Amino acid sequence: MVSLLLAVAASLQNQPPALVMISWDGAPDWVIDRLLEEGKLPTLGRIRREGACAEYVVPSFPSKTAVGHSAVFTAAWPEVSGIVGNSVPAGPANQTTLTESLRGFDSRALTAEPIFVTAAKAGFQVAVLSATQSYPAEPHLAAIRASGADTGKFWSLSGFETTLAGRAMLTEKDFRTVAAEWPGIPSSPTFKEAEFEVAGSRFFALAYDDPSDPAKGLDTVALRQGSRSGSGTSEAKLKPASARDDSGFWSRPFRVGTGERSGGLAFRLFSLSPDGSRIELYRSSANALLGAAAGASKASYEGSYPCFHDDAFGNYKSGLFGPTLVEGGSGEAERRIVEVVRRDCELLYAGTRWAWENLRPRLLTHYTPMSDSAGHTWIGLLDPDLPGHDPDLAAKIWPHYIKLFQLQDEWLGKVIDLVGNEAVVALFSDHGMEGISKYLNVQGVLEQAGLAAQSGRNIDLTKTKIACAAWEDFSLTVNRADRKGGIVAPGEVESVLAQATAALLSVRDPETNLPVVTSVWRAKDVPGLGVSGGACGDLYFDLAPGYYPRRSFGAPVTKVASVWREGVHGFYPERRKMHSILYVRGPGIRAGLMGPSLRQIDIVPTLCSGVGLPTPPQAQGHAVGQFWASRIQR
Repeated sequence: MVSLLLAVAASLQNQPPALVMISWDGAPDWVIDRLLEEGKLPTLGRIRREGACAEYVVPSFPSKTAVGHSAVFTAAWPEVSGIVGNSVPAGPANQTTLTESLRGFDSRALTAEPIFVTAAKAGFQVAVLSATQSYPAEPHLAAIRASGADTGKFWSLSGFETTLAGRAMLTEKDFRTVAAEWPGIPSSPTFKEAEFEVAGSRFFALAYDDPSDPAKGLDTVALRQGSRSGSGTSEAKLKPASARDDSGFWSRPFRVGTGERSGGLAFRLFSLSPDGSRIELYRSSANALLGAAAGASKASYEGSYPCFHDDAFGNYKSGLFGPTLVEGGSGEAERRIVEVVRRDCELLYAGTRWAWENLRPRLLTHYTPMSDSAGHTWIGLLDPDLPGHDPDLAAKIWPHYIKLFQLQDEWLGKVIDLVGNEAVVALFSDHGMEGISKYLNVQGVLEQAGLAAQSGRNIDLTKTKIACAAWEDFSLTVNRADRKGGIVAPGEVESVLAQATAALLSVRDPETNLPVVTSVWRAKDVPGLGVSGGACGDLYFDLAPGYYPRRSFGAPVTKVASVWREGVHGFYPERRKMHSILYVRGPGIRAGLMGPSLRQIDIVPTLCSGVGLPTPPQAQGHAVGQFWASRIQR
């Protein structure tokens, strides 16, 4: 018996580790380095001691979310993966024009196989809790089925594609004098009621004076779904509280929608004055989770992860949470959006834990968009190198940006503790972030050069020789005659490219008289970028710091109208502020290693080489062996 137990223990010790890949969208290496130096991120500090990290990661080009994630998951550049931007051409050139595009996040846009399909085809259990190009699941399931593998090994869900309801703030304007009785709650003429619909579900909210609460006046909001009666309905009671460092004041989740296309939402009462003259009842967004999971397992997962990402940064910026610091606010709006992020991170961990304990995957992926949304919102104010930088305002906003990363760091730490030494945990990001205050209107530049024309607000393809196509930001595509709607004959292509190059390089900022475009190149001139052929552009360019390209006509250079300026990405990947991150911890990882810089396409080959997973078949990247002290051989 003793020998049998020892044999079992030895067998378990020899089990190859699982791989957990977590993405912090838009986490810039330059920001993470600063926070680590200040001791703000204890989990990443722990990984630096116990695991390894890359000095920095060079993203794909353009340095965009869909492009960066596809480069990581397929280990291939855009010319192979097909993901040339957050949008891609709608189809073959002879069937689609320069104005037609599809989402680059869609699985059907991929022309290379991602690691989560490769692993499933090899017979390993995969849990894709969130990943770009994972939905719809059907193309991936078809590939797994064609390989003869069990499609049940591929378990994936995504909520980005099916929004059931946006977020909202119900205020005193939405409440009126109670028109009917609320069973179980004594009536009073001072009580106020709101009635509203969310994704086909009727909700009722009652602001009332709770007899058990010593506070005088309105002090509680009761929520009922379906009817006021409380009979056979979902119900919650909320107390008002300003933003907090916990999520204890959120309601239980409510389900809206029907069948598979249903999802959860929750409420948070941020304020309720005793007389009802001020009410702020926040309602989160609701999304349906769809993919290669259904039935009992999906229902069980949604019991742990009832609500999808509630990314409210756009609403915060527009004033949903009250006056922002930019508008002279007290900081309460910022604390509220950070509390929303806190709740999201807690739900992310709950979902991760369910998948780890119930699916026992060899590969698990998860993702948060919050760091990207925060960067788009705040980096225009925080980037110290942007002209017009206000250090006093930045000093007020930095603590909230830091807190967001600390919450994500806490989620990561919980995941590491959850999996222990049974898995290698890899944290990566897709791109960096920097601030801009001006735009380069690319179509306007081409129009002035006689290379493009507009009809109303649209491109006039009958007069346009080259343009920033609907799927491009940092490249131009010739409107060739063999393309639908094209006009440029083969013999004219070189002349058009030369004219476009000269037009871009001639642009100067009218305020400074300095060049806006710093470089222009043909894809073939920089083969290491992986943008030659396929759906890639004909001409690429990069801009001086502080500028961002738009597919717009008009004056070549215009200012960002918003006082927020903008946090952006997409630039040439070797720019310091575009660099992304890689931190790895787990069995076999060389402890305390500050590794070399990596390319995004090297991440998955490096990880797979140590955990015994196959590398995606179209991989262009290579394994970097120095990250490993010992590796599993397949």
